[in-house]
Amino acid sequence: MQSGAVAARCCRDRPGSRSHWVWLAVACTLLACDSPSSERSEDEADAAGERPDAQLRDGGPGDAGSDATRDASSNEPRPHDDAGIDPSGRDASLHDASSDGAAAVIVPDTTLLSGPNGSVPSGDALIMVSANVDAQGFACWLDGEPFEPCASEVELHDLGLGAHVFRIAVRDASGELDPTPLELSWTVIAPPRLHLDGIAVGYNHACAIDEQRRLWCWGGNALGQLGVGDSDERAAPVRVGDGEDWQAVALGRFHSCGLRAGGALFCWGASAFGQAGALADAVLEPSAVPAPDGAWTAVATGDWHSCAVTSGGAVYCWGYNLLGRLGDGHGLGTSGDPEAFVSTPVAAVLARPAAAIGAGAAHTCALDDQGVVWCWGGDERGQLGASAVDACKLSDADAPCNLTPRAIGSSASFVALSVGTNHACAIDDGAALWCWGAGEYGQLGHGDTLFSQDMLTVAGEWSAIACGGSHTCAVDNQGALTCFGDHVNGQLGFGSESSTHPVATGAGRTWLAVRSGALGSCALDSARDGYCWGHSAYSQSSVPALVVMP
Repeated sequence: MQSGAVAARCCRDRPGSRSHWVWLAVACTLLACDSPSSERSEDEADAAGERPDAQLRDGGPGDAGSDATRDASSNEPRPHDDAGIDPSGRDASLHDASSDGAAAVIVPDTTLLSGPNGSVPSGDALIMVSANVDAQGFACWLDGEPFEPCASEVELHDLGLGAHVFRIAVRDASGELDPTPLELSWTVIAPPRLHLDGIAVGYNHACAIDEQRRLWCWGGNALGQLGVGDSDERAAPVRVGDGEDWQAVALGRFHSCGLRAGGALFCWGASAFGQAGALADAVLEPSAVPAPDGAWTAVATGDWHSCAVTSGGAVYCWGYNLLGRLGDGHGLGTSGDPEAFVSTPVAAVLARPAAAIGAGAAHTCALDDQGVVWCWGGDERGQLGASAVDACKLSDADAPCNLTPRAIGSSASFVALSVGTNHACAIDDGAALWCWGAGEYGQLGHGDTLFSQDMLTVAGEWSAIACGGSHTCAVDNQGALTCFGDHVNGQLGFGSESSTHPVATGAGRTWLAVRSGALGSCALDSARDGYCWGHSAYSQSSVPALVVMP
């Protein structure tokens, strides 16, 4: 069979004519689009039986008209005969040798290797097939649209919610088309929505809590920070345990902690300094951290330590106590001091009950029930928000620190708090945003790259705040998302430049909450869907990308 008419049709319908088709191997090149014979008319091609749709135009794939197969000695299609159909649905007469001893004719057949099935929470799909004959190419149909030339691997993108039907048929070396195209059907459903407080970002991993309060984590896992019992990284969310009562999750550099119903706290991941509640290189699955009194109500994780608040407002911390970051009055020793490794919660005493807690690389801050911010630990970049009163050791040299919590002097009453690696921010009851500490990348948001021991305001009215490694993201009172600071890993969610003042990202959505890690951030929109950007997990995106749950 000549390929001219097929090539002519192919050249008119090159891949790319519809945005959701992406061919991994361009079938047009296989059909010799540049062949002089491509000038033949469609009527001539029809007469010769060469147009792919000529065999199917009397009924598309799956319709009655597609049940025609070709006689071994004729180019004319003929209907199936009930007596000549084998169990596979093919015309058995075409599989056997003819009466005069001629070689058997092999009917082209297409076999599925992989593809979507049932309900899937993604508008993207990869379909892979094989054939029982040497393939000249394939023909594909999606949702009743005209056929497209394609290959044995097909990517579909941006399919809408609802049912979809895809058909694919192999064309053998002689141009014969599989008379019964392979058909796949599936339904694209909306991904599970995430609970408002159920998303967090670490150094190279992230976790989320869905509406059924199931916990999912993905990304790096060298030290068991995903909590799934091994150290294999995951590119997609994997469920942590079988619990359906997770209330909140917090991620440190390489460890994680989560709160469950009733105030039970569990931690896992890196724990060489005791930060996951045990002195071990790694804790591969969630391990309980008992509360000294009452139940836990809030948890925060720093690079190498963890802190939590009890139902009575008491603050306890555990992990690496260098520079006094646990707030219990100790931490004067050098990095090799065994007293710096603490796996059991110790008290950090505030004058009033705590309502919220945050932890950075070497410092910790808490918000009490009267709206006062308290900070303790290292103060090399002004992150304590006030002059340090103690002298700790860092590499055998004196370093400023507070060994116990000290209130930051301010007339404002604060309602929200976030602590980054070496800076912190808080929102007061008038929706004003205040930031302090390291500012060399513009992460304080007030237009320069200087660190500040004083709390400085950021223009605007704000409802949510998240401090990361060297960047900050915030949601304003209109639900707009902005970020500022370092952008080397795409952590600002826009363009490619760092910024010393807030710049909008994630346009077109109303945002409710945001969380930041060392190199990336994640946020929840008004539909309760999660989006991440920067080096927030195993993959990286410079713009907010939807978190697709399994």
